[in-house]
Amino acid sequence: MILARQYFRLFPETIFVPGPVSGALYLLLAEKVFSLDGVRSNILKLTENNLPLDEVSHRVGLPDAEIRAFLSALEDTGAGFFADHAYCVEKIRPFNPIEDITFFRPAPQLNILHITPTWSCSGKCGFCHGGEPIPRLQPCLGCQQKNTEDNSKLTIPLIDKAIGESACLGCRSLVIHSGSPDCSADLITETILTAREYGYTTIQLVSGCPVPEKFLKHLILLETTPIFQIFSDSGPIHDKVAGEEASFLLLMRNISILKAEGFPFKLVYLYTGEEPEPQKVFSNLQTLNPGEVYADRLVRPDSETGCALGAGEHAPGNGDFLYGPASLLPPDIVKYVSGVKRQNCLNGRLALNPDGYFYPCPVSLQYKMGHVSETTVQDLFAEEILQGHWHDSSGTGEICERCEFYFACHRCKTTLYSQQGKCLYGYEPDKGEWK
Repeated sequence: MILARQYFRLFPETIFVPGPVSGALYLLLAEKVFSLDGVRSNILKLTENNLPLDEVSHRVGLPDAEIRAFLSALEDTGAGFFADHAYCVEKIRPFNPIEDITFFRPAPQLNILHITPTWSCSGKCGFCHGGEPIPRLQPCLGCQQKNTEDNSKLTIPLIDKAIGESACLGCRSLVIHSGSPDCSADLITETILTAREYGYTTIQLVSGCPVPEKFLKHLILLETTPIFQIFSDSGPIHDKVAGEEASFLLLMRNISILKAEGFPFKLVYLYTGEEPEPQKVFSNLQTLNPGEVYADRLVRPDSETGCALGAGEHAPGNGDFLYGPASLLPPDIVKYVSGVKRQNCLNGRLALNPDGYFYPCPVSLQYKMGHVSETTVQDLFAEEILQGHWHDSSGTGEICERCEFYFACHRCKTTLYSQQGKCLYGYEPDKGEWK
């Protein structure tokens, strides 16, 4: 006689990643991640091996009803299904197995070129000024705390050379970084026009502060998407960190102009510790209808916002639900595939900084790869200098390799390098504990 609902399997797009103690459950299509304690991780290990639920109950030493309650919660979230017999479930493959054959492997492609025309910045934000700089995990604005007084600037001939050589390797996306774009408006304009001549289709300007209305309208005409940093949804808090009165009002004015023109914009929410509820700030910023809101910190909900998976005596004190719909770092299939391939955040990127040197990214200043006047982008590829950084995980510490949240972590390589093997977010995978 066949017993009904005696097996449980996860769907192909639901990935279970066991850690040394606990585990993580990735719902790739729903863009959610669940943190599981050791007991629940063990249950999934057994069910994923097609063991019937009565055998799972026997092995973990829990009543059948408690195990079914946990699996029913997973079923309700769309993570898996009960079955009457064993099933073989083919998981989403990270890449085509043919790519394992070196001869057929696609050639590496340069996807994004980052250019920082100058480090000089007139801003006064707390990241660079006022005694001890505020630490942050999102350094990709291009602001360099030690270099904001540096007046070095790239020249158009050098910028033209880098943009043209990158275009020959298939690059069609340019990101320009500037702490205060008004300090180098003419140079930024020339850079954008040069990129358009070489056929770049996506151009974005990352700005550390609001920009003058005249320059903003100029960006609209140049079809360049602005990306603004923002510290809060509250004017006083934002202005305090920005070091400028009315900075928030100017930023809102920028956004109003863009929305009136129907032009896209993006935001980078930099959490500084001033906000007691960053999740709410993140949600409120979404109501401004930006193209995207990036965020730089792992923000976990409190016990009251935990998911049903966090109920029960085996749940951690803060609830098992780690990332929610308003999560700052939701996983997706692309991130998962990149993680499985061991590609880091540098993959497909190249940066040209004001000193004229190429770097893997604008803030990886310890990895100088050659001066633009003395080497070509093609040379960096031919000698495989650049590709080594795209897959290299050295400096991130072995702790990352053991962590079950590897596939949804920010993992900025430059920031990790400074942590000397410690987790950015205070997680200890060997203990399954947060600090």
